[in-house]
Amino acid sequence: MSRGPAPAAYGLGRALDDAGSLPGRPEVVLYTKEPLRDLPTGASSTRLAPTAGSELRYRYRGLRLLVQANGRLFLVPAHWTTPGGRTLVLPYDNTVHLELVPP
Repeated sequence: MSRGPAPAAYGLGRALDDAGSLPGRPEVVLYTKEPLRDLPTGASSTRLAPTAGSELRYRYRGLRLLVQANGRLFLVPAHWTTPGGRTLVLPYDNTVHLELVPP
Protein backbone atom coordinates (compact mmCIF):
# COMPACT_ATOMS: atom_id res chain seq x y z
CA MET A 1 0.00 0.00 0.00
CA SER A 2 1.50 3.33 -1.09
CA ARG A 3 1.25 6.31 1.23
CA GLY A 4 2.16 8.85 -1.44
CA PRO A 5 5.16 11.17 -1.47
CA ALA A 6 7.10 11.72 1.72
CA PRO A 7 6.35 15.06 3.46
CA ALA A 8 9.87 16.33 2.72
CA ALA A 9 9.43 15.64 -0.99
CA TYR A 10 6.08 17.43 -0.94
CA GLY A 11 7.63 20.38 0.89
CA LEU A 12 10.48 20.62 -1.61
CA GLY A 13 8.08 20.52 -4.55
CA ARG A 14 5.92 23.19 -2.96
CA ALA A 15 8.96 25.39 -2.30
CA LEU A 16 10.07 25.09 -5.93
CA ASP A 17 6.58 26.05 -7.13
CA ASP A 18 6.47 29.00 -4.73
CA ALA A 19 9.96 30.14 -5.77
CA GLY A 20 8.88 30.16 -9.42
CA SER A 21 6.05 32.56 -8.64
CA LEU A 22 8.17 35.10 -6.69
CA PRO A 23 8.46 37.72 -9.47
CA GLY A 24 4.67 38.11 -9.51
CA ARG A 25 4.30 38.42 -5.76
CA PRO A 26 4.21 41.73 -3.88
CA GLU A 27 7.40 43.09 -2.38
CA VAL A 28 7.53 42.92 1.40
CA VAL A 29 8.70 46.02 3.23
CA LEU A 30 9.66 44.72 6.64
CA TYR A 31 9.98 46.83 9.80
CA THR A 32 11.60 45.41 12.94
CA LYS A 33 12.49 46.52 16.44
CA GLU A 34 15.91 44.84 16.34
CA PRO A 35 18.40 44.68 13.46
CA LEU A 36 18.53 41.50 11.39
CA ARG A 37 21.88 39.82 10.84
CA ASP A 38 23.21 38.26 7.67
CA LEU A 39 20.71 39.66 5.19
CA PRO A 40 20.51 37.66 1.97
CA THR A 41 22.04 39.21 -1.14
CA GLY A 42 19.55 41.57 -2.75
CA ALA A 43 17.93 42.76 0.49
CA SER A 44 18.69 46.24 1.83
CA SER A 45 18.32 47.79 5.26
CA THR A 46 17.74 51.32 6.57
CA ARG A 47 18.03 52.43 10.18
CA LEU A 48 15.05 54.66 11.00
CA ALA A 49 15.02 57.73 13.22
CA PRO A 50 13.12 57.21 16.47
CA THR A 51 9.51 58.38 16.35
CA ALA A 52 7.02 58.81 19.16
CA GLY A 53 4.82 55.79 19.67
CA SER A 54 6.88 53.39 17.53
CA GLU A 55 9.55 50.94 18.57
CA LEU A 56 10.25 49.92 14.96
CA ARG A 57 13.78 51.07 14.11
CA TYR A 58 14.79 49.14 10.98
CA ARG A 59 13.31 48.86 7.47
CA TYR A 60 14.18 46.13 4.96
CA ARG A 61 13.37 46.04 1.26
CA GLY A 62 14.01 43.68 -1.62
CA LEU A 63 12.20 40.76 0.00
CA ARG A 64 9.28 38.54 -0.98
CA LEU A 65 7.08 36.40 1.25
CA LEU A 66 7.74 32.77 0.38
CA VAL A 67 5.27 31.42 2.95
CA GLN A 68 3.76 32.14 6.36
CA ALA A 69 3.33 29.08 8.57
CA ASN A 70 3.21 28.17 12.25
CA GLY A 71 3.54 31.78 13.40
CA ARG A 72 6.63 32.41 11.27
CA LEU A 73 7.41 34.36 8.12
CA PHE A 74 9.70 32.85 5.50
CA LEU A 75 11.16 35.74 3.49
CA VAL A 76 13.49 35.48 0.52
CA PRO A 77 15.20 38.02 -1.74
CA ALA A 78 13.27 39.07 -4.83
CA HIS A 79 15.69 37.13 -7.06
CA TRP A 80 15.99 34.04 -4.86
CA THR A 81 17.18 30.78 -6.32
CA THR A 82 16.97 27.39 -4.66
CA PRO A 83 20.60 26.26 -4.99
CA GLY A 84 22.33 28.16 -2.19
CA GLY A 85 19.50 30.66 -1.72
CA ARG A 86 19.04 32.00 1.80
CA THR A 87 15.76 32.36 3.62
CA LEU A 88 14.98 34.67 6.54
CA VAL A 89 12.74 33.02 9.12
CA LEU A 90 11.13 35.43 11.57
CA PRO A 91 8.42 35.18 14.19
CA TYR A 92 5.18 36.74 12.98
CA ASP A 93 4.42 38.74 16.10
CA ASN A 94 4.44 42.30 17.43
CA THR A 95 8.20 42.65 16.84
CA VAL A 96 7.67 42.99 13.09
CA HIS A 97 5.40 44.96 10.77
CA LEU A 98 4.85 44.22 7.07
CA GLU A 99 3.79 46.36 4.16
CA LEU A 100 3.06 44.81 0.78
CA VAL A 101 3.94 46.67 -2.41
CA PRO A 102 2.29 45.42 -5.62
CA PRO A 103 4.67 44.01 -8.26
